[in-house]
Amino acid sequence: MAKQYWDFIDIGEAVTPLTKPPLTRVQIAKYAGAAQDYSPLHIDDEFAKTAGYGGVFAHSAISLGFALEAVTGWVENGRILRTEASFRKLVWPGDILTCKGVVVEKEEVNGEPRIRIDVWSHNQNHDNVMQGKITVVMWRDDKDERKGKALWPALSPKTVKTDRNAALLEKAIAEAERAAREEEEREKEAARLKKEQEKERLRVQKEREKVKAEAAKKKAEAERQKALEKKKAEEAKAKAKAKAAEEKRKAAEAKKKAKAKAAEEKRKAAEKKKADAAKKKADAAKKKAAAKKKADAAKKKATAKKKATAKKKPTAKKKTASKKTTSKRATSKKKPTAKKKTSSRKTSGGTRSRRK
Repeated sequence: MAKQYWDFIDIGEAVTPLTKPPLTRVQIAKYAGAAQDYSPLHIDDEFAKTAGYGGVFAHSAISLGFALEAVTGWVENGRILRTEASFRKLVWPGDILTCKGVVVEKEEVNGEPRIRIDVWSHNQNHDNVMQGKITVVMWRDDKDERKGKALWPALSPKTVKTDRNAALLEKAIAEAERAAREEEEREKEAARLKKEQEKERLRVQKEREKVKAEAAKKKAEAERQKALEKKKAEEAKAKAKAKAAEEKRKAAEAKKKAKAKAAEEKRKAAEKKKADAAKKKADAAKKKAAAKKKADAAKKKATAKKKATAKKKPTAKKKTASKKTTSKRATSKKKPTAKKKTSSRKTSGGTRSRRK
């Protein structure tokens, strides 16, 4: 919104265009309440179709209201004195209206600086739906505005007296402003409620997310604890398995050592037995050899003795016959004794060797 002054406005100057959002049925219903026009053509869809229309449509004056909004937005410190309009096409829900205007006349009447603006509105298809004129009473300049100490310039008594439309328009404007204020308050209240609802929704959502996060945290903690316990159990199992394997290995090693020891002892015992047998055999052979040697020596001695006896026989011939007979008998008696001694010796030697 901006302030404009009569001294600084030129004919041909354009009003700042205003494009409204797509028209809604809610806006149409609100306008019906503000204008006290509750025609079913603007409210009841079935009725409008029965009447030959495609559905409900907006009040024609709504396009003029948008044009007034564009003018008051362009010259916020001006007073609307008079409006004229002709409506060319119907305005439907969903139409996007653009309002434009241009200053076509500038005059001073009853001491009031005035401008007349040609206004029009077209839809999204660039079809003109309204053509009109708006007369605005303005402040001459900013000094005049400060002097007047009011939002809008005052109307002269003559204008109020002669221009009944001005009084009605002023009343209508006051009513429209009141309705606009009420609507603004309602919108503010709705926005506040919506904000509070959104705040509450966010709080609830945050609380839910918090609860969800806590549940997820507890679940994660439980899973972590479960995994830890599982890991500990696996470690204990692995440790027990390793211990059992170690014990088995030690037992196997001990068994192997015992087996090796037993084998070694057996081997040593076998070697000892073999050595003892060899020693015993050697001793037996030694004794046998000694006995044989002794027997040979005895035999040799006997042979030698026999030879010696045989050598002595020729000398004995010189003796007497009696002596021969006696010596022969003695010799014959002695010989068996020697043989018996030899045999007894041999027998005793053989017995000793067998005993050994």
